[in-house]
Amino acid sequence: MQRIASAMEQQTPAMTETNATVAGLNALAEGNGAASDEITSTMIDRAKIPSLTRQEVAQFTV
Repeated sequence: MQRIASAMEQQTPAMTETNATVAGLNALAEGNGAASDEITSTMIDRAKIPSLTRQEVAQFTV
């Protein structure tokens, strides 16, 4: 039992570090998801520009 307790004590710091690493990876994934959503939104807005520009220019044609 003492060996098991000792092994568990030795593994605790590694598990703590692993948990911290996983938490960091989760935060990174969430940040990437938010950035991806923002890029998608920007690209949709940019895709509308040619059509809007054509409409504006059409007002000035003779």
